[in-house]
Amino acid sequence: SPSLHSAISEALSDFSLYGVFSIVKKYEGELIYAGGDDVCAIVPIDSVVDAAMDIRKYYNSFYKLIGSEENPEDLERWKGQTGKISIGLGSGKQISISAGILICHHKENLKSMITRAHNLLDKTAKEKAGRNACAIELRKRAGGSRYFVRKWDDTEAWEAFLSIGQSMQNINKKEVLSASLVYRLEKFRTGIETVLEKENYKSLVENFLEDQIKRSGISIENTELFAKKMRILCLEKDKNNGIKKQYKPEQTTTRQKHQL
Repeated sequence: SPSLHSAISEALSDFSLYGVFSIVKKYEGELIYAGGDDVCAIVPIDSVVDAAMDIRKYYNSFYKLIGSEENPEDLERWKGQTGKISIGLGSGKQISISAGILICHHKENLKSMITRAHNLLDKTAKEKAGRNACAIELRKRAGGSRYFVRKWDDTEAWEAFLSIGQSMQNINKKEVLSASLVYRLEKFRTGIETVLEKENYKSLVENFLEDQIKRSGISIENTELFAKKMRILCLEKDKNNGIKKQYKPEQTTTRQKHQL
């Protein structure tokens, strides 16, 4: 109906004008474009995932109070506050937003990287994981890329991703994960593939990874838990909820096979 169409249009307008702008500014990024549910922005690498998560959360919000403050506030009950009451799209099975995050060198061609990020969203996030997903690509200047693709609601995978990423940065803390171990995972492909057909493949893969962590001499307090997080990252579910063997190479060039 016209009224429903108008409400959706206003919700998307508020999302792009107030929500996206304030979030990108909060994380010290630069907004290139925001219109409807389309967003393009440049955000620092240490906060880009948090920014994407906040944008997704705002997209699925119900009510916001847009006042004089820079950041719109969640509104559960109106108490006479001054400002605009923004009605969002809310949450629902058919209401979702996907994202493509491209991590690249600052000297790369901007136009080419925007095009690549758009393809990352359409070809990787939506086609491989389905709706409501995020795909992250680490583009290396030396050639080749590594990918991380998950649905937004796969909280276990995102917790593992952020936890391991933080451990790689905790130089002055007790738990420090060696970057070399992460990049050496490709060498373990054969060993892991041999156990994927077994019913207890999860525990077997975790035991394998835990052994590699100990051999690397990494300072990790709970190696068993850390191995579980690494297993979650190494094996992913496809959009039909089946196990996708992330270690299995695709029919592409050698450089494109590295999907870790």
